[in-house]
Amino acid sequence: AVVRRLEDDAESVKKLKLLIEERSVQNELIFIKTHLCFLPECLKQLENQGMSLYDSISIVQDVKSKIIRIPGEKGKRLKSKLDNVLEKNVGFKTLEQYSTILTGDGEGNEDIKVEMIPKFKYAPITSVDVERSFSIYKHILDS
Repeated sequence: AVVRRLEDDAESVKKLKLLIEERSVQNELIFIKTHLCFLPECLKQLENQGMSLYDSISIVQDVKSKIIRIPGEKGKRLKSKLDNVLEKNVGFKTLEQYSTILTGDGEGNEDIKVEMIPKFKYAPITSVDVERSFSIYKHILDS
């Protein structure tokens, strides 16, 4: 509905209107709306400052459990992609381990410095806070 109200001045708008009419694109949009509409809210939550590590990890685990339940071949591909991304992310695995230790459900190993773990209680799992800090520092230095 919104796309149809756009003026046809720009070539990109014309192309968009043609694409939206294609059945395959409509089917893809239906799939996204049906199975992935929860993602924007989850990403927004992960951007919140001051969220505990446990809460952040819980959001990611919730996303994973929802993606696992997506049926069909696309669901399998999404699950496989998410598994690959999380498997390759060694830092995330470490933060998951710290989170279980902080909640009293996990055990450390000799690689983990016990005195460091409590400092991870509010560790961000996204780079948003880091980017926000750099932006603030840049603004201060440019002034």
